[in-house]
Amino acid sequence: TCGAGWEICASQTAAAANGLTQEDCGSLPAAGTFYASYESSPAVLVGNAWICYDDGPGQSDGTNNIYGCGKSSSSFAISREAPFLSCGVFTRALGDVNVGAWTGLDTGNTKTEGATVHKGSG
Repeated sequence: TCGAGWEICASQTAAAANGLTQEDCGSLPAAGTFYASYESSPAVLVGNAWICYDDGPGQSDGTNNIYGCGKSSSSFAISREAPFLSCGVFTRALGDVNVGAWTGLDTGNTKTEGATVHKGSG
């Protein structure tokens, strides 16, 4: 749950409307953290990049990958970072493997993280 006055952004469009920029998304979080959104994607690659629903004209919404902001550390590896993803102001994504306290990303069907992910403590 979120603290009073806070909520999880539904999309990169909502985050941008609240003032988030790509620069902030990649530089402000502390190393080893990830701030998730409800943004997801269909199971589509554009070239070698993951592309979220908001950046995919004509795409249908999906449950693939978790988009947001964060920073890798020696014990926490973000799955994808720009330029290997396209999602507006969100420059980071988790998917396909569990990362730190983020579980449910390796369900065997790596296209449903948005429906199965769980953030534990840490």
